[in-house]
Amino acid sequence: AVTDFDGSFIFEDVDIVPRAVYGITTMYQGAFYAVEMKSPEWTSLPIEIVVYDSVADDSFISVDSMSILFEGVDKNAGNIYVMEMVTLSNPTDNTYISGPGVMDLLRFGLPEGALGFRMETELVSVDHIQVDRGFALVGSVPPGRHELLYSYHFPFNSSSIKFDKTLRYGSKSTRVLVPIGAMGVSSDQIAISDRFNIGSLEYEVLESKDSPKGTAFSI
Repeated sequence: AVTDFDGSFIFEDVDIVPRAVYGITTMYQGAFYAVEMKSPEWTSLPIEIVVYDSVADDSFISVDSMSILFEGVDKNAGNIYVMEMVTLSNPTDNTYISGPGVMDLLRFGLPEGALGFRMETELVSVDHIQVDRGFALVGSVPPGRHELLYSYHFPFNSSSIKFDKTLRYGSKSTRVLVPIGAMGVSSDQIAISDRFNIGSLEYEVLESKDSPKGTAFSI
């Protein structure tokens, strides 16, 4: 399709298949954008794809909230299972795109020996790669707030372990949830603030607010 003077375009003679899902994708300045057509009238309505200028610089990326959930302990296998939920924030009018090198990617730390890594996100066409001390996102982050969820397990071989975390992008709200009865928890940097239940399990909650970029803590 060729656009007219204002950027409009039309795809002619599109076959409409019942119950099929349709979408439009485009690349602009190295960033990937997608729109899914959900309205039954999409064949006759204008569909708009909003794009932004791209910047290969993560200095404006921050974290609105981060939750670290210790899901449980497998004593026989010697593994601790963890799920982390991160809300990334891009408050600008630019889309972040990955730079050419590993140090130019959005990076997140994992414990030493972490295995079974799985990630989910609604960010379009974003993948991940393993880096020295964790993983990095490969893709673009448009303006707005975006959810990132990942899980893993790591080994332990003693009755006491140290879990370190560095908040590379800071965090307005950080919570660590530890199942009571499965393990005890303490930290000099992040305070125990509450207890509550998730299903049948009761969790102890460690919480901190307004952590600047680069904040580190251990539990």
